[in-house]
Amino acid sequence: MGDEEELSWVVHGHADEHFGIPKVIFFDDVEKVVKEHEVQNTLQSLTALFQRYKFWETKFMRHKQGLQQKIPDVKRAIDVVKTLQKRSKSDIDEPITTRFELGDQIYVKAEIPKSDSVSLWLGANVMIEYKHEEAIELLQKNLETAETNLDQLESHLNFIRDQVNVTEVNMTRVYNYDVLQRRKQPEASK
Repeated sequence: MGDEEELSWVVHGHADEHFGIPKVIFFDDVEKVVKEHEVQNTLQSLTALFQRYKFWETKFMRHKQGLQQKIPDVKRAIDVVKTLQKRSKSDIDEPITTRFELGDQIYVKAEIPKSDSVSLWLGANVMIEYKHEEAIELLQKNLETAETNLDQLESHLNFIRDQVNVTEVNMTRVYNYDVLQRRKQPEASK
């Protein structure tokens, strides 16, 4: 029996709105579930599902942290480009003297000449020169996308946390049912 088949009876198919993460079924009638699937099989299936949810939660948390770091960087980049844009429209011809981060805690002094364009680092060793307006537009689009993705991730994380809670409750109810049944067995034999 495949992994998906083993879990198919404890979930409501795949929810597309949550990256295909299935929704766990709350066991209203634990006795019925245990009679159909036995305690050990039920607990194994729930444990496997719980581990999947924790894996997805960790994956989404890492992605969320990356976005939370990216958003302030993009906002700063927009502010810098706007500053350079104002400077290029002013009558001052002197270059701007500043420091920029070369690496972790390593800063280099630099002079930025008056210009109507800026080079943006796009990643993957790609840097492209844009007019100030185009750069601001691109950065604004990137910011909006990152913020939208962050909101979606938060929604997915809330969904996963709910599924973890329901799974834990199901596991506890099945375990407690099993303990209760074991206690009743010696009493019945007296």
